[in-house]
Amino acid sequence: MSGTPYIRFFSDDWIAGTQHLDLTERGVLITIVALTASTGVPPLADYKRLARRFGCTSAKARKSVAALVDLGKLRIVDGHIVNGRALKEVGISQKLCEKQSENASARWAKKEEKGNKIKVSDDATALPPHMPEVCQPEPEPEPLKKEDTNVSLLDTAQAFDEIAQAVEAYNEASMRTGWPKVQTISLARRTAVRARIKDAGGMEGWGIAISKAEASSFLTGRTDRPFTASFDFIIKQENFTKIMEGNYDDRTSAPRTADQNRGPSGYTQAGGRGPDASIASIVARRRIERGQ
Repeated sequence: MSGTPYIRFFSDDWIAGTQHLDLTERGVLITIVALTASTGVPPLADYKRLARRFGCTSAKARKSVAALVDLGKLRIVDGHIVNGRALKEVGISQKLCEKQSENASARWAKKEEKGNKIKVSDDATALPPHMPEVCQPEPEPEPLKKEDTNVSLLDTAQAFDEIAQAVEAYNEASMRTGWPKVQTISLARRTAVRARIKDAGGMEGWGIAISKAEASSFLTGRTDRPFTASFDFIIKQENFTKIMEGNYDDRTSAPRTADQNRGPSGYTQAGGRGPDASIASIVARRRIERGQ
């Protein structure tokens, strides 16, 4: 397999998939991806040679690669350091290059065939009968079709930003609650997150939902029936609706006033689930307070 001058790079997936890595691990990972693309094959696990590529010691190179293997970012196969996504993108790029080459060859062959049909007249001032055909503009190359992969581009830059913000908000909460941290964003997850952001009325509503889930004793394993939520649990439509409506809010038997129930995040806390507990009500109230 030969290398390719370029591969597709999805910035939102890179940011979401590497935000938990340190600078050295990110540098090692992108270097492995680049070496795979330039040669067409995964680099050998020669840490002395790779250390020069990485700009670190052999021991540090070995340690960083081992950490990325533990995280599932790399694999060691037959003495090669493999990143499956990079290999897949190399294959896609090579197919596109082959298709472009075939299209170019077909255009040149067609042009040559047209040229052979031109008859040169004895009268130098006369226009060749086929001149209109020769002067026709060269057809545009066929547009490349985007393949259906597990990771695809979002429709707008705003959608990129919103999903990254949503993942970041969850991961920040996970450090305080013990929820499993998001490592990768698949197409299914991205689709679900977009839908939940829409259900919540935007990013403000999403942030409130995460705050409500973080404040819930049940969702954070602080009850006599230990249960810990996860990213996939939260973005599931049925569960997210329950979070929005306050079904997982803490409750106490003692009555509390509305002011007592309303916490710093603006939602009803322990024992205070009521009309103002829903995310829609909280967002609406905040907008009224801001004069929007």
